[in-house]
Amino acid sequence: MSLGSIGCHDPKQYDAEVDSHVLTSPYRKYGKDKSIIVRVLSISRLNENTAAIRFEKQLRDKVANTQQVAYQEAIVKWHYQSVKATQIQLDRNPLGFTVTYYQVTPVNLNEENCHE
Repeated sequence: MSLGSIGCHDPKQYDAEVDSHVLTSPYRKYGKDKSIIVRVLSISRLNENTAAIRFEKQLRDKVANTQQVAYQEAIVKWHYQSVKATQIQLDRNPLGFTVTYYQVTPVNLNEENCHE
């Protein structure tokens, strides 16, 4: 998944993608009876503005009381930009932190990795 497909760089694009009226939004995709919980497992800094982030993503079904767990790793690149901003912009991004690249890949756990 690239930055363009998740809309992190453009807040309006992100808002449009998660709008519940859009057919591809998470609300429409999973429905009102499901929730997603993300737990960060580790962050490894690769260089000044790049990190590998391993995380667990749980899809919970509130009605069936079940969950599906997926382990993933994201490579994230970013930059900080100190600029003059309106209060609304500061409320949304107070540090001037902008993700410039984001790629997620599944992590396959075998028995060797489960004992870490």
